[in-house]
Amino acid sequence: MDERRLSALMLTDIVGYTAKVQADEQLALELLEEHNHLLKAILLRHNGRLIKGTGDGFLVEFRSALDAARCAIDVQTALHERNLASPDTRRVEVRVGLHVGDVVHRGGDVFGDGVNITSRIEPLAPPGGIVLTTAIRDQVWNKIEAPLITLGFHDLKNLRQSMEVLRVVLPWEDPALSPSIRGGAPRIAPNRSRVAVLPLTCIGADPENTYFTDGMTEELIYALSKVQGMHVISQTSVMTYKTRPRTVAQIGRELGVGTVLEGSVRRDAERFRIHVQLVDVATETHLWADRFDRKVEDVFAVQSEIAECVAHTLKLRLIPQQQEPSTCAAPACTAYLKGRHYWNKRSKVGLARALEMFQKAAHLDPTFAPAFAGMSDTYAILADRGYMRAAEAYAKARQAAQKALELNPQLAEAHAALGLVTQYLDRNPAAAERSYQHAILLNPSYASAHQWYSLLLAEMGRTGEALAESQLAVETSPRSPVILASRGDLLRKAGRIEEAEAQYRQALQIDPAFVGIHARLAQLKLTSFKWDEALDEAAQAVERDPKDLKAVAVIASVLAVTGRGADADPWIARLPAGKVPSHAAHLLRLRRRYPELLALPESPDAPPEQIAWVDFQKAVALTCLERFEDAFAALNLAAAKDRRADSKLALWIAGRRAVAHFLAGQPEMAIAHRESVERFVGDSLDRPSIMALIAFAGGGPETGFEQLAKAIDHRCPWLMEVPVEPLLDPFRDRADPRYQAIIRRLGFAV
Repeated sequence: MDERRLSALMLTDIVGYTAKVQADEQLALELLEEHNHLLKAILLRHNGRLIKGTGDGFLVEFRSALDAARCAIDVQTALHERNLASPDTRRVEVRVGLHVGDVVHRGGDVFGDGVNITSRIEPLAPPGGIVLTTAIRDQVWNKIEAPLITLGFHDLKNLRQSMEVLRVVLPWEDPALSPSIRGGAPRIAPNRSRVAVLPLTCIGADPENTYFTDGMTEELIYALSKVQGMHVISQTSVMTYKTRPRTVAQIGRELGVGTVLEGSVRRDAERFRIHVQLVDVATETHLWADRFDRKVEDVFAVQSEIAECVAHTLKLRLIPQQQEPSTCAAPACTAYLKGRHYWNKRSKVGLARALEMFQKAAHLDPTFAPAFAGMSDTYAILADRGYMRAAEAYAKARQAAQKALELNPQLAEAHAALGLVTQYLDRNPAAAERSYQHAILLNPSYASAHQWYSLLLAEMGRTGEALAESQLAVETSPRSPVILASRGDLLRKAGRIEEAEAQYRQALQIDPAFVGIHARLAQLKLTSFKWDEALDEAAQAVERDPKDLKAVAVIASVLAVTGRGADADPWIARLPAGKVPSHAAHLLRLRRRYPELLALPESPDAPPEQIAWVDFQKAVALTCLERFEDAFAALNLAAAKDRRADSKLALWIAGRRAVAHFLAGQPEMAIAHRESVERFVGDSLDRPSIMALIAFAGGGPETGFEQLAKAIDHRCPWLMEVPVEPLLDPFRDRADPRYQAIIRRLGFAV
């Protein structure tokens, strides 16, 4: 019988445990056992009831909020003391989340909102830290010695209202994190050095003035972001307040800032007037205000002047080696500001217009470095979106980035732009990493550099670092749909489905018209084995943009694997093989249209990684046709084009080599490649699926079905292919109960 009651809950997890397993599985298991022994002893001392283990953490129930809080502090204290005496390789850090809520007891487990909220807030804790809700705080704030600080209000999945989350300041942590709220009513004390420059108000209806005002906002953000010790929210986040007014207090909570700069711009043909004021979020009082009347050609000088005033007001000092802001002729500045305005839209039309404006700015002032950085950024996005031939676009991006660096070696945007070129055209991750790190060093508030660096880290198999870097991008630009969606992609690929969906939904809430968000949600639903929901999301994406090729591919894939292959074929025909050949190749293989797949030409318009995946798909088709020598040649070709030993494609190539060798009657070679899959150092959810395929090819169906079950637990993306995988034909044809059980778990009809 179900029992409902109010409980204090604690959820813990080890920071970076997946990466530890990948690096040294035996050591990771030893550390997990030590962690479990230590935590269980502390739980007993505080009357904690262990509900269940969560792999690398615990869900624990307590009879009182005070027991839960004291236990959490003791856990972190014990781990802190242990880590001080341990080498770096044996350090164990955990995150802890605490909440009091209503739960339902059933069969030894607990369910309900209380559990859900605890699981939502726990990831907000820093490594080695504790976070809690106001339900805990209200009962313990005057009973524990550790101070509490607010982390602001957070939107948690499936909750209608934002929830305030607090952090426990442990004795060894920096007491300057925030003033203690112990001994009185809690209050928000955000950091004043975290600043939001709100969109300046344009006085006048002339569109030219709107472009100028938006550009002035962006350039102020850039100027302030170069001030040492100041963290400035990016333009993509603050521009959402242009059409959704909020109070200073609301903005402070939503962006996590302590100071807001706001103002207005009035401009005529030759002069402009700027009113600005700096407001303290905690008190909503003015820290500083001023008015600037200048000629249009003095725009960058005024930006510098305002930045210096704000820096002085916040008692910060400028970077000694910081160079003065670039100056340029007024028409060139205006063209550049218009270019950034259009670039931020990220649409095909917007990018074309942005490129036109950046080129105009460079023509008007050939010494203006930001114009060339803008061109490089635009070419890179054109290549990424498939709007321009990748080789041509990246070559032009490289030329523009190098020109920007010649004019201004300290321009962060130029270093980040060069990183994109070396990452996607040169396939040189080490050089790309150096470029991104240099950009971040020059401007820690440049959100795009953090975002692009996170994508590189993910490609290199450094998932934990990638997620950390993407979190920095979100913190820098918490209301940017691009940044949020990018982090969602990383979370989805890491198997953290609910967190990924939360990021996608937040991006959609900020900008309902954001390009590609429904296609991302459709891909997410595939990973969750929710086939009908995937179709619905993909249909919405295609309705908004009939040329959304990712959404088209999702629709075709779902139809192909759910027994509606004839309906899938018209959708496959809508995929232009020149831009995303891997989509077309994958779907042709799912439909077993092998002659068409093998006849696909190599497209010069496609990015190199797309071409490598096409060769891989051809290799799988050749294996199915028992043309093994041709299959090995195609796999070698794919590997030569990919050139990354730790990539997802490299893992699949090794797996398919093992499959082909088993089917060709070469077990010794197959076992060698299977071992390389087992030793693979990169992070990948696909490994159990690959091991299952190898087992089926090698005549080990029991192991194959065990690996498929493990793959389901890991939510491996490949699993949607189970209903059409040729290696499973014998089990499908004779309705093997093991096969049917897998199909049911995946949500397919038997």
